[in-house]
Amino acid sequence: MLKRKKWTVIVMGLALALGLSACTNNKLGDGSTTENGAVEELAPEYTYVAKFSAIPENMMQGNFALSGKYLYGIESNYDHKYSRVLKSTMSDEGISDAKTVMDWEQAINVSGLAVDANENIWMIFNEYPEEPEDASPEEMDKFYENYEENSKNFLRKYDAKGKLIFETDLAEQKSTMEYFYPQSFCVDDQGRSYIYCYHAGILLFDENGAYAGKIDFNQDSAWMNAMGTAKDGKVYVAYQEYGPMSSGSYLAALDFEGKKLGKVYKNFPCANGNSWLCRGMEADLICGDQYGLYEYSLEKEEAKKILTWLDIDVAGDSISAIHQNEDGLHVITYNYSDGSADFVALNKVKSDEVEKRIEIIVGCLYEDGDLTSKIIKFNKSNSKYRIKLKTYMDPNDWNDNSYTDAITNFNNDVISENGPDVIDLSNLDVANLAAKGLLEDLGPYLDKSSKLSRSDFFDRILKAGTYNGVLAYVPTSFTLETLAGKTSIVGSKAGWTIADMIKLKEANPKAELLEYADKDTVLSMMLILNKGYFIDSVKGECHFDSNEFKDLLKFANSFPKEYDYENQSLTPIKLKNGSLILVNASIYEFQEVQSIDAYFDGEAYTYIGYPTYNGGNGCILSTRGRYGISVKSQNKEAAWAFLEDILLSDDERYGFGFSSIKSKYEEQKSQALEVRYVYDENGEIMKDENGNPYYENGGGYVMTGDNGEEWTYQYRPVTKEEVDLVERLLEGASVIDTSVDEELMKIITEETQSYFAGSKSVDEVAGIIQNRVNLYLKENY
Repeated sequence: MLKRKKWTVIVMGLALALGLSACTNNKLGDGSTTENGAVEELAPEYTYVAKFSAIPENMMQGNFALSGKYLYGIESNYDHKYSRVLKSTMSDEGISDAKTVMDWEQAINVSGLAVDANENIWMIFNEYPEEPEDASPEEMDKFYENYEENSKNFLRKYDAKGKLIFETDLAEQKSTMEYFYPQSFCVDDQGRSYIYCYHAGILLFDENGAYAGKIDFNQDSAWMNAMGTAKDGKVYVAYQEYGPMSSGSYLAALDFEGKKLGKVYKNFPCANGNSWLCRGMEADLICGDQYGLYEYSLEKEEAKKILTWLDIDVAGDSISAIHQNEDGLHVITYNYSDGSADFVALNKVKSDEVEKRIEIIVGCLYEDGDLTSKIIKFNKSNSKYRIKLKTYMDPNDWNDNSYTDAITNFNNDVISENGPDVIDLSNLDVANLAAKGLLEDLGPYLDKSSKLSRSDFFDRILKAGTYNGVLAYVPTSFTLETLAGKTSIVGSKAGWTIADMIKLKEANPKAELLEYADKDTVLSMMLILNKGYFIDSVKGECHFDSNEFKDLLKFANSFPKEYDYENQSLTPIKLKNGSLILVNASIYEFQEVQSIDAYFDGEAYTYIGYPTYNGGNGCILSTRGRYGISVKSQNKEAAWAFLEDILLSDDERYGFGFSSIKSKYEEQKSQALEVRYVYDENGEIMKDENGNPYYENGGGYVMTGDNGEEWTYQYRPVTKEEVDLVERLLEGASVIDTSVDEELMKIITEETQSYFAGSKSVDEVAGIIQNRVNLYLKENY
């Protein structure tokens, strides 16, 4: 089936996953305090132990609501046309079997569920039109064109026994929105309800369900993370503010009568991303984000940290709800990899009562959901060792300076005697660390492993992680990054030099050579791809006063200072009309070569690749999941056991790329080649309006541009020819170290601005860069 989406631009400055990967939500360096010292750690003599209970599958089909001692969920069965509100009792031992509170002889859709202190049940109830039977393709198009307009939405309140108290039609409020989609729903202790919709702000309804106005929320400068009712019975919102004058995480009361944000509370600890609010038994609020859980005092405007999720084997980004009653803290988690949900009872115990294990520290720049899941899996299955995560980014202070500081602190920690045992190398200069002898050689561990051997991996994969004979890391997966263009323009041979690319640009002055390219991104891309040509990390030498670098500066200067993103046509349309010459191809699964082929709409094209000074087909093998072991680690065997677990893990929650292990790669290939049709209730193959069958491994998307242009593509099962194409690219792919020394790149970027601005000549700038980088290498390499 097609997915409609607005096509997002990926800026080219090697946001191709070649090593300049941007950071998302990040964690405090030591997980203990905010910069202003507002977060107080839990007394060390206490800790929490998590008890997991599976939530019945039939309770996972709607929103959860937690109130008092009860967990509420909704079961909707579209085949047998019935729905039920289910209720389970929560305790520190788990949850009871679900009992039916109310039911309907139809399948219902609910986009908001809440239960107040009196056990009244509140719902945002949606009625959608049914698809017409035996409709023509034109009739179906019209049906879906008016689908949202013909749907109905209601605010409903039921008593504890399921009797309807009132129903409010939301048609008037919905008419002011592009689409009606409640992100948060909450009820205060006076029975007033609050519905947050991204495009409309916070809609207010009084205790009788009458619309009472709305609270505007400026999404241009702030992002709402959570809404919840505190101990005082009032509703509060947690939000992240962005702007030149102020930024950070804040908590604000909602002023129902004034229809505005009320008092803003400072020192709020929860970072941007997933976060939750609920009333505390003693504290005003229990609040959490994907890293930890806190108690917050409204009077003191300060937080006390209760726990770090990873320490109790809970994936913070899987949390759906938190709740506290007299029995303790309760959490609902949802596992996106298998669709299961757990009820987690958190029991506070003395730390000396918890079984002690040897700690292995994993150091990374910021917390990654996939790594977190692997740590949790290892900790649950290992009784001798326990993995702990140390991160270096502050989630409430993300900017260029804090990123640079985090990299510096990370590098300093790696050098120290107290650094991490396992090092996430994704954002570090691996060549520099290897040259300094800071990374353990994993070769001997692999050679004596009973679970893995060198023959399990592609030779190129092991080569990618090898520096001067030392196997610094073994990546979990890889992608192929290359450029494609019309054969009539770029020729039929793969691989070219920077000089060739310069000539092509000069021969086509009216066309875009590279999409989304400006001066800085082109220079960064070319330097990263050819880093070894200009910098020798082992000898500590550089060659920025060469004619090649000067030509590279001139080439980068031929691009605009800033790319004009306004009114751009879609990529395939620009390729077709000749206004774009080259397109980036990031091949992370076999199907991706189909969409590149479709871009050229039957015209011959060539995967010419990225230009280099060293030859090859220009295709870059980019690795991910790169973890090394510190030579200073006191627990190297345990660290290797964890790396083995990562490499062998099948729990890829955010699966991306081809597996580095040959056998798993072959499984990926077999699955891509397998033809799996979609069948209807009669066992017949389902087909579209053109008579083409639907495939389980099909799907597709519609790209929509700002100017209204559309481009549609429908995937199909992969052919052997397409697999062969991917493997030809892999066979000739270059293994390039794309890790970046941020300080070194900062020097180059700073000095090139004067040349780009025209205030200094190319010779002057090249000479300055040569001197500055040469001094930097002598001091740091």
